[in-house]
Amino acid sequence: MLSKLNALLHSKEKLAARMDKAMKVARIAVLALLAAIVLSQLALQNETIREWLTSAARWEGTSLG
Repeated sequence: MLSKLNALLHSKEKLAARMDKAMKVARIAVLALLAAIVLSQLALQNETIREWLTSAARWEGTSLG
């Protein structure tokens, strides 16, 4: 009985450790995505970078057909 209780407590500790690790990874992923969004928005404010990344300005006013 005592060994089953110890095994259960040990498995809960393992689960808690895995969940903590998963939360750290998720937190880093979210922060990286937010940083990528901010950097891309800042980059698109630059006229040279925006022209290099997008072709919308070149096609403006031209017929598609």
